[in-house]
Amino acid sequence: MQQYLKNYLLLSSICCMFFSSCAISKYQKLTNCSTIVADSIITPIIKLDKILKFNTTIDVLKNHLTGIVLVKQTDSVTAHIVFVTELGMKMFDFEVKGDSINARYVFEPLNKPAIITVLKENFRNILLLNIKGKVLNECTHKSKQTFLMLSSGNRQKTFLKAEKTAKLEHLDKSKYTIVEQETYHGKRLNSKVIYNNMSDRGFAKAKAKQYGLIKFYFELNSITE
Repeated sequence: MQQYLKNYLLLSSICCMFFSSCAISKYQKLTNCSTIVADSIITPIIKLDKILKFNTTIDVLKNHLTGIVLVKQTDSVTAHIVFVTELGMKMFDFEVKGDSINARYVFEPLNKPAIITVLKENFRNILLLNIKGKVLNECTHKSKQTFLMLSSGNRQKTFLKAEKTAKLEHLDKSKYTIVEQETYHGKRLNSKVIYNNMSDRGFAKAKAKQYGLIKFYFELNSITE
């Protein structure tokens, strides 16, 4: 039995490495790359004097949490991401300044460094704070699909599948909406976000999955009033 478990784990690791390698290999087909600043072509999701509300599901460590996430910019440089359960219990309050996120409050069962790190990283990705102010490579895939790529160091890479929208008046460029986002460490897929109906008003729905030792699943559905 013990030998069987060892063989199973070894096979699982090999399969995981194989599929991760295949996943990132598709981005080796990117061509015609040019650099562009993200802020000039992508509308930020967080805006001053606008409150975003999402019905939210978060699955972590066998815990299934449901409630509402509120995202509000409180001044020109500060915003907050607050998650409140259906029973009205606040689970966390993150303060956003620029592209950085700091924990102002985290409910004790979740108040673990590894969990807080994953929460912050995923909300940074979901809300596109990870590309705020950054220089991206705008590339074309052989399928004619546009991808935006951000390299952070030698091994950290983010790929955003983009669709063109209306022309910007002051640029000879098209503004983009993001359909999908994948982040990698080397050849290993760290996280993936899929957006539905992204627009200047934000997104109608986002599904995010964090891979690795601590697995997270996020689903945010916009509440419109």
